[in-house]
Amino acid sequence: MSDNASFIEYNIPLNCLIYIKMNKEWYANASLGIAVVYKPSSIGNQINPDGLHSFIYDGYVDFRKKISADFNANIGFEYRTKKSGFFYLGGSVRAPFSPLFIILTRYQNQGYDLTTIDELNGSYLSIDLKYFFPITRSSGSPFKPGPIE
Repeated sequence: MSDNASFIEYNIPLNCLIYIKMNKEWYANASLGIAVVYKPSSIGNQINPDGLHSFIYDGYVDFRKKISADFNANIGFEYRTKKSGFFYLGGSVRAPFSPLFIILTRYQNQGYDLTTIDELNGSYLSIDLKYFFPITRSSGSPFKPGPIE
């Protein structure tokens, strides 16, 4: 049995993005905004439930908070070339306005029983590495003639 947990979350970010041209190939950018978030499921797992040492955790999403909002921000730099594409290095932050879920943990060991309840925040920082394919322009119409014209 695995002790890994995964949590599904869908979001639609709404950001204001600003580019600053530093020279011909280098751009700095920053964005700030919110994301509308939908959390459809809860999590839970039991590790060694019948053994001497057992650990149980459950994460419950409050049904009133299945739809919430997060603050998000990005800052980074782009190196743009016509032939090779765009290379991006930056960082991001995401901070929910409400907890992801309420987590209940229980540890049992030969008669010893410890239970805790808390809220899981879910804030994070990330380092972003991105590559964008080069822009290619084709000659002629982008639509091919079909059987009906």
